[in-house]
Amino acid sequence: MEINERNTIIALTSIIIGVVLSIYVIPFLINLVLSENPLVYFRTSIGYIHIDLIILAMTLFLYAYFLIKPVKTIRGKKNLGLGAIILGGILILFPAIAIGIDFIFYFTYYFIIFYFLIFDLLVLLPGVALFVHGWYIKRSTVSEER
Repeated sequence: MEINERNTIIALTSIIIGVVLSIYVIPFLINLVLSENPLVYFRTSIGYIHIDLIILAMTLFLYAYFLIKPVKTIRGKKNLGLGAIILGGILILFPAIAIGIDFIFYFTYYFIIFYFLIFDLLVLLPGVALFVHGWYIKRSTVSEER
């Protein structure tokens, strides 16, 4: 299997996962837009997790695009690495806020905090992976310049 075929298969899988996440989050977006007070959704951790899933779906679409049409210049790779670091940081920030809110509201209920903590940490993993991947791209472009 050639590398272009492999990248196309990974990109299609990424697009399918992005579409599934988008379909899952559409009811939340409709309720958020039509609500009289949209800040109510951010009193619990679920609002932050849904925003994180929206950003993750957009990131998956971008990931698929850059797999199909890779960046060839060093400057483009630097910008791509910086963008991946920023998106990874954003994808880390929202679950971290959700973890903090869960600890504040459910501190005495150990079984509930354990359930929410496992879910929040699972949502945190793509952000950490994207941050590390962006850091690697950024470092590899610095070594290519030398």
